[in-house]
Amino acid sequence: MPNLRGLIIIPTYNERDNIAKLIEQILCLPILVDILIIDDNSPDGTGSIVEELQKQNPRLHLLKRSGKLGLGTAYIEGFQIALEQNYQFIITMDADFSHDPKYLPELIAGLANYDLIIGSRYIKNGGVKNWPFKRRFLSRMGNFYAKTILNTPINDNTAGFMAIKISALQKIDLNRISGKGYAFLMELKYALFKNNAKIKEEPIIFVERILGKSKISSNIIKEGLLMPWLLKIQYGKNKKDS
Repeated sequence: MPNLRGLIIIPTYNERDNIAKLIEQILCLPILVDILIIDDNSPDGTGSIVEELQKQNPRLHLLKRSGKLGLGTAYIEGFQIALEQNYQFIITMDADFSHDPKYLPELIAGLANYDLIIGSRYIKNGGVKNWPFKRRFLSRMGNFYAKTILNTPINDNTAGFMAIKISALQKIDLNRISGKGYAFLMELKYALFKNNAKIKEEPIIFVERILGKSKISSNIIKEGLLMPWLLKIQYGKNKKDS
């Protein structure tokens, strides 16, 4: 999307091993974007590294939060900043290189014709590297489970690598989104889908982090299993009320 300003929102918690290199790679790409790091008071000093890098580049921004408040709330705060600052699109992505910055130009280009572009693991030419069979199986089945219950065309409902037009984001009530982890990513896509967003999935190869520790917990998995049913109830109720 030429000449449109975008904001890449990257939540962080203990990503000192990755953050400087990731920022450098993004800023070298031929795309008109700013970067917003939302750090949950990482004890490893991630926020301090970003503060130093800010001195070298005005396109880099940092929101420091008081503690580990979760993925969903981090993105909601980032979305609100993007809306207030009149960006035309946003990107959501992880800080650990599981989402390769090389895909960013293609995701952004897709917004010329769509409202939501999903970097998808579960379409042709997409995939996952460095996951054990059990995790790969659970993720695929979990996404099939969500797609079936929600009756959407989306194959990768828990994908965290997305490009979203602000005009589409403005149509949903961000205050009603309650998911915390991967359930937040599912809920956001479903809210956009129910508000008639034009959606496309682009294949990516997701690479499990090499440095640092995974943030997945059993509570996040449980929330993800419950969320499709909660969304069906919530949006069914909304339809009756309208």
